[in-house]
Amino acid sequence: MSVEEYGVYKGSAGSAVKPVTSSVGLFVVSRVISVFAGISACAFAREYKASKLRKVRGMTLERPE
Repeated sequence: MSVEEYGVYKGSAGSAVKPVTSSVGLFVVSRVISVFAGISACAFAREYKASKLRKVRGMTLERPE
């Protein structure tokens, strides 16, 4: 294949991380990303609930001066 047919360069020259091109590698990367997204969503939901409770109780996160 020529460079035009292949698209972007997918080599590892000048990169600290090797590119992932296997189906198993892509699956693992997608699972890691989805786990991270799930953790982030849980943290957001927990903080949102805490924020609503603080608002109802008249509390803030600001430090008194």
